[in-house]
Amino acid sequence: MSDNSRRYPNLKLVLSENGVGWIASVLSLADWTETLEQAAEPKDEPLPSEIFRNHIFGCFIREPITPKLLDELGSDNIVVETDFPHTATNWPHSLERVHECMAAIDDDAKRKIPRGNAERVFNFVPAEPPVLVD
Repeated sequence: MSDNSRRYPNLKLVLSENGVGWIASVLSLADWTETLEQAAEPKDEPLPSEIFRNHIFGCFIREPITPKLLDELGSDNIVVETDFPHTATNWPHSLERVHECMAAIDDDAKRKIPRGNAERVFNFVPAEPPVLVD
């Protein structure tokens, strides 16, 4: 395991263009492997899933499995991406598609995933949406 998370405690990595469906499986295998290694040679190292929760964010465009992964990944490390003007996008229906994917999750996650986590990791306050005047 790399020690970058220890050397750079404020390091944040954002994985875009690849969805989040694969992350739980990879973390499960990585934790298991690390646990076996630590059993053979004990060391004070965080598990890969802990490193993920502290340093890594996964992004998705439209991935209906996302709500089912929240028990494994938590809602603090998942961010919606719109990829405008990319060809793999839901634009101009991005917000509608996000709401469809998140219909069954709690209100806290509904705040974090489309907006709150990005605000936190990129340290910004988004502009207010424009108001249409008749």
